[in-house]
Amino acid sequence: MVKLRLTLPLHDKEALIRLRVDKSFKTRSRITKRTLEVAKAFGIGVDEKKVFQVYKKFEFEVNPGEIIYITGESGSGKSILLKEIGRRLTKHREFGGVLIDHELKIDPDEILVHGVGGDTREAIELLSMVGLNEAYLFLRKYKELSEGQRYRY
Repeated sequence: MVKLRLTLPLHDKEALIRLRVDKSFKTRSRITKRTLEVAKAFGIGVDEKKVFQVYKKFEFEVNPGEIIYITGESGSGKSILLKEIGRRLTKHREFGGVLIDHELKIDPDEILVHGVGGDTREAIELLSMVGLNEAYLFLRKYKELSEGQRYRY
């Protein structure tokens, strides 16, 4: 569970934050020996173009002093929503920003099943051990993962 507290500037007690979030992304795996093995093992199409709609016209309001709770399953878009809130709030001097520096060097375009393990079986085992155990996740690129999924990867 993520708890977010938005404190509005004191000089504007009537302020209200209204946000509308639209977010989707397209994914398609390149065909390799490993991706074909995953597709065959799980009965999925490796060359299918997928569109993941995270939020479509999602709107909400936050009043002064309100605390909102953001919960959801892994990969459901919590981090996307928080980043969008942060991006919009940092436009205002009163809110500032946060910088996170990742020191790990991971190819954002690498398909997960290629990034770990000596062979396909081991890659699937390792990914499953950290909760990345859906067939379509095996075929996603690192950059297509949610923040929580990236952390586990």
